[in-house]
Amino acid sequence: MRDGQFPALAQLVDLDKQPFPDRELIYNEDRILRLSTFKAFMSGRGCPYKCTYCFNHAYNEMFKECGHVVRKKSVDYMLEELSIVKRNYPLQLVSFQDDTFIIDKKWVFEFCEKYRRTIGVPFVCNVRPNLVTDEVAAALKAGGCTVVSWSIESGNERVRNKVLCRNVSTEQMDNTASILRKYGIKYRTASVIGVPTETKEDVEETIEANIRASASFSTANIFVPYSGLRLTEHAVQVGLFRKGQEMPNSFFVGSILSYDKPYKNFLRKTAYLMPLFAGVPWTYRTKWARSFLYLIPSLVLRMCYEFSYLVSSKSIYQIKISPTLAFIMAVRYLRSLVK
Repeated sequence: MRDGQFPALAQLVDLDKQPFPDRELIYNEDRILRLSTFKAFMSGRGCPYKCTYCFNHAYNEMFKECGHVVRKKSVDYMLEELSIVKRNYPLQLVSFQDDTFIIDKKWVFEFCEKYRRTIGVPFVCNVRPNLVTDEVAAALKAGGCTVVSWSIESGNERVRNKVLCRNVSTEQMDNTASILRKYGIKYRTASVIGVPTETKEDVEETIEANIRASASFSTANIFVPYSGLRLTEHAVQVGLFRKGQEMPNSFFVGSILSYDKPYKNFLRKTAYLMPLFAGVPWTYRTKWARSFLYLIPSLVLRMCYEFSYLVSSKSIYQIKISPTLAFIMAVRYLRSLVK
């Protein structure tokens, strides 16, 4: 690569013509991944949407000459990949990490019909509010889907659709929550805060949107201005970010945009408190309770957040962890704190 240009690329590969992932390479080196009964898969690659905070808009532009960038493995290929893992490793829950698992409804209907008969363990996936219908939810439920994750991103329509380019209406989000409850599918919601030109009032609308969604667990991630994102360019244009700044190692550290200290502190604590606010609304809507919670040191709130995330994940996904695996995970977590 030179002059910032990518070399000529061949057509994007046919996923069905590729060998199955060699998971043994990873599982032999990582006991947690090998012993865990919760394993991740990808049923396809690519996303057609142009959200400004996500890499996909840049990825799609890079490969636009290769044709349609959204590709799915055939149902039979995907089922064979799952079967190989199920035969060789512990598997009680399948997690599909595709950006939008339900992008192809015809594929979803075929997959769900065959999956229950051939694999038969619960699965979880990511969905998008504008694609969730009664038909899709019914198919997911029948196929064994127990939990889905979807994004609110912002409760404020201007931020959500003009700044983040989600193109998702409030009505679609409300309908998604209603449909998923109707079919008994648990769901988690995610949001992004600390967005350029977003105000404190906009963030408060996001909290209210998560409360209204009544999810099993809600999160709020602080925007990180990675290079190449349209939202990063927007942050530069409005004077909130200077190119070349060092990136934080996670979105838990806090915003690196040029906000004042009190607002940065508000964003950080809101990220930690979102699960509590969304799950127990009076803690946010009662003024004295909200004021008290924002007085708690960030480190304490983060520890509480991580504990609640672990407990809720185990409860929502019904993950069974052996004492041996729990010990190994605890040791690795403690080591990560001192790095």
